Amino acid sequence: GPFQLIMLGMALFFVSGPFSAGLLYRFSKSNIHFIASALQLTATVLLYLLLIPRFGASGAAAAFVAGQFINVLLVGSLYCYLNGEHKK
Repeated sequence: GPFQLIMLGMALFFVSGPFSAGLLYRFSKSNIHFIASALQLTATVLLYLLLIPRFGASGAAAAFVAGQFINVLLVGSLYCYLNGEHKK
């Protein structure tokens, strides 16, 4: 149900933490972190608008998970890219 989905979303949130911290503190890329957060927020709000009317609480939970997954993809890939550039 919705609770299990929210727990999955929270796990993804915790996975993204080290990548976010790396972007902010290791690479001083607060501007890139802000853009990734803005994209995540936009995608999540759009998903809420699409999924909540049709699926209710389960739709809200699914939108939350999708938003957290988008965040992991964005900040994780940006961190990996910058880490690779930093080693060159």
